[in-house]
Formats: sequence, structure tokens, C-alpha cells
Amino acid sequence: MAHVTGTFRDGTVVLNESVDWPDDTVVQVTVQDEAEDVCLDGTPWPKTLEEIQEWLAWFDSGEPLFSEEEYERFEAGRREEKELQKVLAQSEMNKLSKLMDS
Repeated sequence: MAHVTGTFRDGTVVLNESVDWPDDTVVQVTVQDEAEDVCLDGTPWPKTLEEIQEWLAWFDSGEPLFSEEEYERFEAGRREEKELQKVLAQSEMNKLSKLMDS
């Protein structure tokens, strides 16, 4: 994963998601203006008429958002998260059941 977001807090950058980068991976941190409206990938929304027309042409083209490989990774991550949520939900239900039995 090449692009993640995070928040600077107490002298440390806290990432919004986990990464499996090896130790000593070099990263670049860029401060983002809170008021700046950006796309999900961090790029700014088009502002000029030309940029807007280019974006609308792309949107109207029906071009896929993901390549096949990106979509497969997305789906694999979604399935993994779904399985994790099942485990966590069962754990919470067990805790509630124990509380109810007490």
C-alpha cells in the first residue's frame, strides 16, 4: 500500500490503517490543509473548468475505478474484514451471554 492517511498527535503520526511495511521503510509526510476538499486518493478535486470537464468526460466514459488486480485486492480485504467482524461479533455475544447468566 503506497498511500495511507493519518493524524499527527503528541509528536507522532498515527496512521488510519495498519500497514505491513518492513522496518526502515522511508516515508514522506505531507501536511494537508483541513479545509482542502480532496478525493479519496488524496488528490484535490478539479477546480478549473478544464479540470472539471476532463473529470466529467472520465466519469461519463464508464471506465472502471479499479484495475482487475486492484479489485481482487479490494475484495480479498473485504472478505478478510468480514471474517474478522464475525469473530468479533461472536466474542461480544459470548461476553453478553456471560453477563446475562450472572
